[in-house]
Amino acid sequence: MNTLRLACASALVFLACSGGAYALDADAAAKAFLTPAKSAGSETSVTMGAVSEEGSDVVVKDVMTSAKVDGEETAQGVVAEVRFKNVAETGDGQFTASGAEYSDITFSVQDKMEIKIPKIIIDDLRTRNADSDKIPMPVVYKSVVGDNLTLLVKEQNVMVNVDQVRFAMDDFANDVPSSGNMSITGIDIPLAAFPPGPNSPQALGYTENLVFDINAKGRARYDTAGFSLDDMTISADTIGSLSLGLDMDNYPNLMNTENPNPMEMMNVVLNSIRLKYVDDSLAVRILDMMAKQQGIERAQFAQQISMALPFMLSAINNQEFQNEVATAAGAFLTDPGTIEVNVMPEKPMSAAEIMGVAQSAPHTLPDQLNVTIEAR
Repeated sequence: MNTLRLACASALVFLACSGGAYALDADAAAKAFLTPAKSAGSETSVTMGAVSEEGSDVVVKDVMTSAKVDGEETAQGVVAEVRFKNVAETGDGQFTASGAEYSDITFSVQDKMEIKIPKIIIDDLRTRNADSDKIPMPVVYKSVVGDNLTLLVKEQNVMVNVDQVRFAMDDFANDVPSSGNMSITGIDIPLAAFPPGPNSPQALGYTENLVFDINAKGRARYDTAGFSLDDMTISADTIGSLSLGLDMDNYPNLMNTENPNPMEMMNVVLNSIRLKYVDDSLAVRILDMMAKQQGIERAQFAQQISMALPFMLSAINNQEFQNEVATAAGAFLTDPGTIEVNVMPEKPMSAAEIMGVAQSAPHTLPDQLNVTIEAR
């Protein structure tokens, strides 16, 4: 009998302790997950409606956000419901969730734009104390996906449709990601979004909506306040693709979002820049249009521009670089394909150093930055 009483008492103590240790505070979890990231020069606030628990899920109704710049409201957001799935507390007021669903989302940017998203799915969320390391990420996640977005440009009364927006984070250390990628696909822009005129898409022979994709990937280096934008490409069929690569260090606002100093930008260190354009008829269309305006054929127009390039570039006062630019530009004008510009200084240069060279010996800047340009 004593053994039975002891067993029962032990079980009650265990259950009491277990309940106290693992009881979930739904309001605290909701506030932690909905904490906005800090951004220099702007202020974001979040208000919540009813918060409830449904099993291990936390459900928040009528979430409203407001963004202000210099005290003036610039954007508002409304989310009908947010469901955080399989929520657990990890200690020190932090929480995890296996996923989240944001339903019926509307964002408005003053009276200029309205964005509507039926649903956003977020995978593997974790809250963190961003004040401890000044990295402005109060919530991190593995991926975010939103489908079937609509964007209304109010001034022009034009509707832009987007098939999907996707963000993903990876290479986590201490709950902070160091790499990520983004894709925005099926950005369907009607021709009515472009003002009519001699340089409009219609004038260039486009008769259907222009559909773009944007893809990007990069990596952050928190130890040097640096980042590498490995590639960001904007592309569209019958237009072309424009790619940008950028590598920098000592970027002041990577972590300092509270008291940014514009002069700190002079300490930014440039490691490299890459810019590449691959034509898919846009350049051909522009050249055809310009040649037609002068009453000549495209090949003749391209030849005239190519012959004028050396004179037009003489102000650079760097003959070798002028020849390189003229050769590449002339080849691209004659047969539009790919043209690429690379900036790869032998030794990384700060913005202050670049400005100094630009002021004292501007003709040497292409050599100092090791600028190359190639068409193929």
